[in-house]
Amino acid sequence: MSNAAPDSSSRSIELACERLHPIHCAEVLIADSPAELVAVARVHGADVHGFTPAWYGPDRLNTMTATVMRHLEWRPRAATER
Repeated sequence: MSNAAPDSSSRSIELACERLHPIHCAEVLIADSPAELVAVARVHGADVHGFTPAWYGPDRLNTMTATVMRHLEWRPRAATER
């Protein structure tokens, strides 16, 4: 897992950290799938903000996943997806 942008042929998901964590952080997290984005957010939250594994309980992970899914519903689609 990495915050590096995936190859341009894939459709990546980008979301600011502050949309998933209760802290002001404009870091943009990037992944290829919703599950991977939540995983990237967990690593970022631990490494940068000090969130512990216990902080990421089932309810919080469900909330984070729902946030990512709502973001996907509202993001503009690529011309090839229309």
